[in-house]
Amino acid sequence: MAEILKRIVRAEIPGVFISDLNVFLKNKGDSLNLLSSDVKGRPIRSLVDVCASTDLDNLLKRSPLVLTLWDENGNQITGDNIEKSTNLSTLANSGTGTGNGSTSGSSGGSASAITQQNHNFQIGDVIELNGGIYQKAIADNGSNGEVVGIVSSVENSNNFTVALSGSMEGLSGLISGSVYFLSDEIPGLLTIQEPTIAGHVSKPLFIASSETTGFVFNWRGMTIGAVVSNSTGSSTNEIHQANHGFQIGDAIENSGGTHYKALADNASDGEVVGVVSQIVGTDDFIITINGIIQGLSGLVPGSVYFLSDTVPGLLTLTETSTAGSISKPMMVAFGTESAYLFNWRGIIVGAGNISPSNNLFTPIYKTTANNNDVLPVNSLVFSNTLGGPFELFLPTNPSTGNILEILDASYSCATHNLTIGGSGRKINGVLEDLILDVDKIHIKLIYNSIFDNWDIAFLA
Repeated sequence: MAEILKRIVRAEIPGVFISDLNVFLKNKGDSLNLLSSDVKGRPIRSLVDVCASTDLDNLLKRSPLVLTLWDENGNQITGDNIEKSTNLSTLANSGTGTGNGSTSGSSGGSASAITQQNHNFQIGDVIELNGGIYQKAIADNGSNGEVVGIVSSVENSNNFTVALSGSMEGLSGLISGSVYFLSDEIPGLLTIQEPTIAGHVSKPLFIASSETTGFVFNWRGMTIGAVVSNSTGSSTNEIHQANHGFQIGDAIENSGGTHYKALADNASDGEVVGVVSQIVGTDDFIITINGIIQGLSGLVPGSVYFLSDTVPGLLTLTETSTAGSISKPMMVAFGTESAYLFNWRGIIVGAGNISPSNNLFTPIYKTTANNNDVLPVNSLVFSNTLGGPFELFLPTNPSTGNILEILDASYSCATHNLTIGGSGRKINGVLEDLILDVDKIHIKLIYNSIFDNWDIAFLA
């Protein structure tokens, strides 16, 4: 069966946006699986959403080419096969079945007849293959959750048929339209309860079409708690609010269950929940809570943006200096249209003699181009190692109580390490460099002149 799960869209020009699927391909040649997952491992787009996308259809048919469709083997899908590959009913019933013992299921899709002595399976059991033996799958870890298919018929104690994909019947008690997941508690069970325990696997497998029938789609499972993100490396949330009136780039807050444009004129109005990153419609929008945000305009790369205290929803380069207003840094730009969003804690200007001129931290942005730079004291360092590993050095003449915070703004330290040199002083009691090699790491260093040492506190 030509499963849409394995279909890849590829941009043939820069800046392709499939609005009704929330897919943004920034550069020519960028590609994306149509069912990318969110930070909890759940599909951002359902199969039904993909097949119903008018934007996808229009872009695939446009000439000259704007968007192309490719299969799992790297072959481009063209002509009439494009429509077949993005049609739900065709996908559910077009399987032919391949391989030894494979057959075409009576209700469409791909199935396989299997012989295993005393298998003890029942119709509806989700199974996996372990060392040549079929057994009930369970989503308690990545190994046990590697699903082969769902038992669709039992011929006898030694023979059964497994549905690999396509439509399936003979079940009971299903809720039409619901997505069913592999259980992380009961082996072999399909359940509408998505697993939530860290280390377990979110594995959607089945969409019910009635109380007894549905479609088998062996989606990729995602480990809960793993560093999983959407296509822009962000945590997002879709919100429904009638006639919201927001635009992309608006910083918003929530008051009494209603979302408004945030304003840094006081602590209440400045409690930001996120920044609008997509307008779905007049009544629906998506916010980015943290991570990478794209689709903005006119940004100054390397600059820190603050919540305005004069224009609701605005992010500005100008930090407020008005007593009683909130100094609320929100993001660091790394391009004219893109930024790292970090919802920092705001500080009331004038409270406790804190003002923009003597704020505790000075935000700075460091990339590979800043290799061997010496960091100033009392700074908040955003590192970007996407371009490769590099080294920064701690201040050469620190005083007791001097503080630095360093964080992996690009979520790439595991791939490209950031090295912190001590400038001749100990770091955590050791006279050697500190290697940051964990994605999203965030550390605080505090200098103690008595021991000539930088103490470390890991914040994340």
